[in-house]
Amino acid sequence: MTRNSLILAVAVAVIGPAALTPPAHAQTLDQRLDHVRRRHAAPTEAPRALSTRERVLQTVLHRTVDVDFNHTPVRDAFETLQTMVDLQIVVRYADDAVGHGIDPDTPIVLDVRHLPLVDVIERMLEQCEAVEPCTWQIRRSYLEIGTKARLGLPAAQEIRAYPIDDVLFQAPRYDNAPQFWLESGYGYYPPAGAYGRTYAPSSIRPSVNRPVGPGQTYGSTLGAVVPSTADRDDRAQSVMDLITDLIEPQAWEANGGTWATLRYQDGVLIVRAPDFVHRQIGGYPHVAPPAPAMTPATDADSTPTTTTAPTATGATPTP
Repeated sequence: MTRNSLILAVAVAVIGPAALTPPAHAQTLDQRLDHVRRRHAAPTEAPRALSTRERVLQTVLHRTVDVDFNHTPVRDAFETLQTMVDLQIVVRYADDAVGHGIDPDTPIVLDVRHLPLVDVIERMLEQCEAVEPCTWQIRRSYLEIGTKARLGLPAAQEIRAYPIDDVLFQAPRYDNAPQFWLESGYGYYPPAGAYGRTYAPSSIRPSVNRPVGPGQTYGSTLGAVVPSTADRDDRAQSVMDLITDLIEPQAWEANGGTWATLRYQDGVLIVRAPDFVHRQIGGYPHVAPPAPAMTPATDADSTPTTTTAPTATGATPTP
């Protein structure tokens, strides 16, 4: 047995014959095309199922409706709206058990076509705000509508955390910029006055890594002014002041309200508030419109049509 034959026999015994098969570029064209077809025919990953809140949000944002209300009582208008969409709408009226909410007899005048549901609801609520402001919010698996005071009750408040480290970050400011003597690395210093420059005497000329102060070395980046914890807390308080001043000011406990509270802890804002306040702080997640429904084919669509030439009298003969 020759030396090459012995090496091949040992390789087959150790790593097996499968490892010695030709590479992909040695396959035939038909084999490579078949591999591409099978790879493209593989099932793709199914899209993530929407949560209950996301399905409600999808309907509110992307469902369009046509309405024609002519001095229709708001109770009847919302009942009509609910029958038009696959969504549970709970409206808090002034005549229910709690005793305060939207006046159910408020007349609604609205005539629109192909308008998103959220726009229709907000236009209706604008006509309900004669006494106090109204709004809507997503609560569990339904859409809740009413006055802000009613929707801000403790039972409707949720606790959410908002990280704000990126907002509070402040880059360090360096007050000890390094100095460089490029010639020192070669041990060469031009004579004083050369090239129009003057150099310090070699006795006081710093060299690379020569100590220049307690805990510092020449050419280091020590001496950075790092913001203190107090500075970070002050910036966090500024963010909290912006929120309580610009987002529903009457809601916050800091302003004498009872609908929402705000706390800061270790780079996180902890907010207890109803959903209509939360959405103004963090927004809603992106929800794509629902996929269009496929229209099933009918027998008429699948049956070919046959045309027959008319006769001399103009009548079409019976097939």
